[in-house]
Amino acid sequence: MMKSLVAVSLFGVGLSAIMPTTINGARRGPTAEEAAAVTRTDGLTVSGTTTVKVEPSVAYLSMGLGSNEVTADAAKRQTLRTIEGLKAALMKEGVKEDDFDVTMEHFTDMRRSSAGVVDRPWNHTAYFLVTVRDVKKAPHILDVALASGAGFLSSFEYGVEDPSVYWKQARESASKIAKEKADQHVRNLGLKLGPIIRVSEQIPGSWDYSERNAHDSRRDNLLTEDDVREWTIGEGTLTYTIKLNVTYSLK
Repeated sequence: MMKSLVAVSLFGVGLSAIMPTTINGARRGPTAEEAAAVTRTDGLTVSGTTTVKVEPSVAYLSMGLGSNEVTADAAKRQTLRTIEGLKAALMKEGVKEDDFDVTMEHFTDMRRSSAGVVDRPWNHTAYFLVTVRDVKKAPHILDVALASGAGFLSSFEYGVEDPSVYWKQARESASKIAKEKADQHVRNLGLKLGPIIRVSEQIPGSWDYSERNAHDSRRDNLLTEDDVREWTIGEGTLTYTIKLNVTYSLK
């Protein structure tokens, strides 16, 4: 009588690959292919971390302003007139017209949010972004914008026009560090590297609350690669950090 064992998948690995099967009364172990499938996620995991530092090349000023009028149309027209006046003042300071963009607009019916009588019930608020390409003048541009009294500050930050250049540089360096680590380990252990099984990338600034809390509450007093950067390229106040985790199969 033929008997067979039906297995289900556990954590992505078939149990049939590790459990013996009875065929015609005879038990057999897993084949080489089945055994390899069980360990396909095993291997050597290494990481490389690189921080690229650069000086800012631009500054971004984000502001908002609003107007209250009897009609929605009148409120919007008043807001846009105020924006044009502020734009003219900043252009006198060297800001180019193409570097001035309205990024968002919205209306609010004040009658729905106020208990009293509202003479001018419609509010129109707009947000605009100013790109300041002369970084040294950025604080002065901020002063001029706020001195007009036309709006409120949403954010002011320094940056670069194309950050992808520095992310690419950080990734290339982190990859090199991870590979050098892997080569050293297999030399020390008398093994050989096989194909890469898994790659993951971490950007410390993108950690959520739980990840930050777990990192900050470490009690073993051991420094991680996110505490001591393995490699720093360049100088400046802006940083672009990549941590690359690579798992190699072993031969």
